[in-house]
Amino acid sequence: MPFKPPLTKDQLREIQDRNVDSPDVRMLLWEVARLRSLILRADQLQRTLGSLGGGPGLVLSAFRNELKDEPCVREFPRLNE
Repeated sequence: MPFKPPLTKDQLREIQDRNVDSPDVRMLLWEVARLRSLILRADQLQRTLGSLGGGPGLVLSAFRNELKDEPCVREFPRLNE
């Protein structure tokens, strides 16, 4: 079963606003924030790797393809773009 589309920062904020009194939702949103931060670091790393050949290049290409669709990567401001 495929995953549902990723949530944007605005969608996560709406969830937070609807559930301000829920400590469980707050903990889950902190976990989402932590994982989004990890995705941004992974994106930063893959940008520094350049081109790779062979098997590692195929894996990196697939990883880059997945990262480009992540809202936190698309929403993150970039100076060089």
